[in-house]
Amino acid sequence: MAFLLEGVLNTIAAPDIIFKGDFGESISVKKINDKYLVVPYREEKNGFIITAYITKKLRGREIIWEAKK
Repeated sequence: MAFLLEGVLNTIAAPDIIFKGDFGESISVKKINDKYLVVPYREEKNGFIITAYITKKLRGREIIWEAKK
């Protein structure tokens, strides 16, 4: 995922949607073509990215914020 660092940071800075995680984290999502870049993170003093991954399907979760279409 190191080669996707810019995409990961952009997903947090300008997500398409943010979901509420199961353990207090926020999950930023950005659609890239027919897939999604998913970045779970915690909002702390300096921020903390938990992980990042690409998926074809999103799990149903509570929406915290969604970009205007």
